[in-house]
Amino acid sequence: MGNKQKTRKEKIIADLRRQLYSLGNQGVASSENYKPKHTGNSKVVTTTLNAYPYLLHDILKTGILTMSIVACQVILFLILKKHILVLPIVSY
Repeated sequence: MGNKQKTRKEKIIADLRRQLYSLGNQGVASSENYKPKHTGNSKVVTTTLNAYPYLLHDILKTGILTMSIVACQVILFLILKKHILVLPIVSY
C-alpha cells in the first residue's frame, strides 16, 4: 500500500506551520545569543522581530473597510438630509 499524498491545502498548512515555527525559534535564539553592539557613544543597537507579520496587514484591511462604511453612511445621511433622495418612510 502506498502512502496517502497530502492535498494542496494540507501542504499549505504544513508550510505555514513550518514558517511560524522557524520565526518562533529565531526569536528565542536571537534573544539568547544576542550580544549588543557598542558604538563609540555606548548606544545599544537592538533589533525587534515581528512575531505577528500578518497583523499589520489585517489591521490595515479592517481600517479601510471601517472607514469606507462610515463614509458611505455619512454620504447617505447627507443625501437624505438635502432631499436629493426621498424615501417615504424616512423623514428628516
